[in-house]
Amino acid sequence: MPNLNQLTIRKAAEGLRKKKFSCEELLNDCLTAIGSRDGDIKAFVYVDEGGAFKAAREVDKRLKAGEDLPLLAGIPAGIKDIFNTKGVKTTCCSPILRDFVPPYDATVIEKLKDQHMVMLGKTNLDEFACGG
Repeated sequence: MPNLNQLTIRKAAEGLRKKKFSCEELLNDCLTAIGSRDGDIKAFVYVDEGGAFKAAREVDKRLKAGEDLPLLAGIPAGIKDIFNTKGVKTTCCSPILRDFVPPYDATVIEKLKDQHMVMLGKTNLDEFACGG
């Protein structure tokens, strides 16, 4: 089996539903890849292991119960730090917002949460996504 973190969304979703691996196993593989490479790449400004494992366990529970879940259910993904994520520091990679924790989710985050996507954390960007 290839590294789970290298599967397409469709292949990962298929593997989860066929119980070839669990959402937690998929998440572990992604977190291992982040841990081994991100020191050089610096793609993530924040990795939310606790929140990701909580979401993964919930998806595994739903899959075990035989629920019919959307395609993105259980798929780990990084979210750009520009999107407000309730309860998770969202800085837009700016020192001005270094301590900002939004009280609500951006619409795109609400939609991803409705799909039971597993948020790995926040990814890097130019300050306020204004470009270099």
